[in-house]
Amino acid sequence: PVATEVDSNGNIYVADRATGKVHRKATDGTITVIAELSLGLDNVWLSDDESNLYVSGNNNDLWRIRISNNNIRVLISADVSN
Repeated sequence: PVATEVDSNGNIYVADRATGKVHRKATDGTITVIAELSLGLDNVWLSDDESNLYVSGNNNDLWRIRISNNNIRVLISADVSN
């Protein structure tokens, strides 16, 4: 794993650099792959109270993953090198 984060509901998120996957371990113990990103991962963190998970890639990419009521969508993929 590259990084882990815990949200306000107690879910644990793990970024796996080797596979490009972001996993969520729910409070009931269920482990789910919530995103499979094509580029390698550098870091993962939660930065707001609106259930957005932010993941940075090793090519200056940034993804925002919206997580609400178990509805997961990758909303942004952007080059943040500038």
